[in-house]
Amino acid sequence: MYDTIKMSLTQGEDLQYDYHEIVDNLEDVYQKGVNIIGAYANGKIGPLFFFISPFYINLYKGSIAKYWLQTNAVEMTRKDILNALNSVSDKLGVDLTKARVTQFDFGGNFETTQSPIRLFDTLGNAQGYTRLEQDNGLYYKRGNMSMVFYDKGLEQRKKKQSLPPLYKNRFLARYEIRVKKVRDVFGVVLGKDLSEEDFYVGVYDLWYKEFRKINIVHAPGSDLVITGSSKNLLERVLLA
Repeated sequence: MYDTIKMSLTQGEDLQYDYHEIVDNLEDVYQKGVNIIGAYANGKIGPLFFFISPFYINLYKGSIAKYWLQTNAVEMTRKDILNALNSVSDKLGVDLTKARVTQFDFGGNFETTQSPIRLFDTLGNAQGYTRLEQDNGLYYKRGNMSMVFYDKGLEQRKKKQSLPPLYKNRFLARYEIRVKKVRDVFGVVLGKDLSEEDFYVGVYDLWYKEFRKINIVHAPGSDLVITGSSKNLLERVLLA
């Protein structure tokens, strides 16, 4: 259920790397330069964007789900996230399981029998959040975290990307939590922690607990068909 992940590695006693070697390992280097602290490069491995310097490495943009599964419409398992990080680590030449996680998105998909926008209309205010309506969904924002609801099918069509066959010709909605400063919410989190059962369950519990803060204006009842790992959440909350 992870999607976008941002990470940082700092050169030091526990990590030694050769700057030029790491840059050479990137699949696409689209910028090189020199700033006040020295040389740097920006480049990609698949859909993942990296900033490389002699002192630190940042994974600052991109979906780990799209890297490993070619889509974020299919939910990643704990095994998937570990395999994905190991794969990127092998290509880049540094161990991302030791990287500090700075931000991440965690979400799930579910089906509706009507446009997801109609479902979002049933979601009212949420304790501690500012509710913001968007063209393709709904945002709840506060401090270091936000909840996001959007029409996944519409998003894929706008990007000219197809949904997996499982969801063909179906309405698909997505609910995510986006944690902007992981350390403030979870403390220090390393890449390897993302696949650990206790941490994963803790993130899932947060995903569920934050959703419960939303005032349900009118439960959609039989208008909602539930699939995937979002099943328990939505059954307990929307169909109660």
